[in-house]
Amino acid sequence: MTMKVMKFGGTSVADQAAIERLIALVRAERQAQAQTEGGDARGPVVVVSALSGVTDRLLGLAALSGSGDVEGARASLQDLRARHIKVSGVIADASLRKPVVDALNAECDALERVVSALAVLQEVSPRWLDALAAVGEILSSQIVAAALSSHKLLATFVDSRQAVVTNDEHTAAAPLFEETTAALMTHADPPLAAGRMVVMGGFVGATTSGVTTTLGRGGSDFSAAIVGACLGASEIQIWTDVDGMLTADPRIVNNPQVVPHLSFAEASELAYFGAKVLHPATIQPAVTRNIPVRILNSHRASARGTLITAERPKAAPLTAVASKKGVTVV
Repeated sequence: MTMKVMKFGGTSVADQAAIERLIALVRAERQAQAQTEGGDARGPVVVVSALSGVTDRLLGLAALSGSGDVEGARASLQDLRARHIKVSGVIADASLRKPVVDALNAECDALERVVSALAVLQEVSPRWLDALAAVGEILSSQIVAAALSSHKLLATFVDSRQAVVTNDEHTAAAPLFEETTAALMTHADPPLAAGRMVVMGGFVGATTSGVTTTLGRGGSDFSAAIVGACLGASEIQIWTDVDGMLTADPRIVNNPQVVPHLSFAEASELAYFGAKVLHPATIQPAVTRNIPVRILNSHRASARGTLITAERPKAAPLTAVASKKGVTVV
C-alpha cells in the first residue's frame, strides 16, 4: 500500500479558482491510486500553505500592533477575514461551509483580541509572532478540507499544532521526529485507515507543551517532508506555480529548461544557492527515508516536472547553474 503527500503552495490556494484546480489534482491522484491499488488506496495527505500573500499580511499586522497602530491592524485583519470568507465560497455544500466560516470568524475574533493586547504592550515577542503567522495555514487548511469533502472527496482536517511537534525555537523551530510520528499516528492515521484524506496546514507546529511554533519562511515544503517521512510516504509532491527546477534563474538567464531528474545532493545544493522552487530543509527528511520528491505545476498538470531521488541517470555532467548575490569571500 502506498500513500503520497501533496503539498500546495500559496499561489495554488490563492483563490476559489486555484482551490478548484487543487481539487481536480487531488481527485486525479485518488483515482490513479484506486486503479493501481483498488480498495487498498490510502490518502493522500494534503499539506497547504496560507493563501497567497497572507503570511506577509499577518506579519505586517504584527508590526502594526507592535507600533501601537491598533486601528491599522484591525483594518488589515478585517481585509483578511473578508478574503477568507470569500474564498470559502469554494465549499459547495452549505452545511460544510457554515462550520468553516464560524471557525474563520472565531480565529479572526481571537486575533483581534491579540492585536489589541499587543498594541498596548507595543512589543511582539517571537512567541506571539508565531501565534500570528500560523493563522494563515490554520485557516487555509480548514477551507481546503471542507472544499474537498463538498466535492465528494472525503477529507479530515488535522490541526498541525496537534500533529507536528517541534522544539521551542520560535520562528525557526526544528521538528522532533519521534514525537511527531506519535502525534501523526494519533491524529492522521485513523482517518487515513478509514479511507479518508487528511488536510493539514504547512509551516506550523507546536512544542511538547502545546505552544504554537513555525518552521521558518518557506516551511510548508519542510512540513510536507516531515509528514511524509513520519508516515512512510511513497512520494512527496510539491505543487507550485512553475514547471519544476530550472537549469538557471530565468531572471538572469534567458530560456532556462526544466531539469527532469535530480539527485537529493544536487537539489539540496541548488536550493541552498538560491533556487526558489524548493525550501532547502525539505530535502533532509526525504534523504533520511529515501522518499522521492516531485516538483509539479498546479497550473499545468500535464508538465512532467522535476523528480528528485537518491541518484539520477548520469546522462548529463552539468545539471544546472545557481547564484547568490552579495557574497564576499575572504
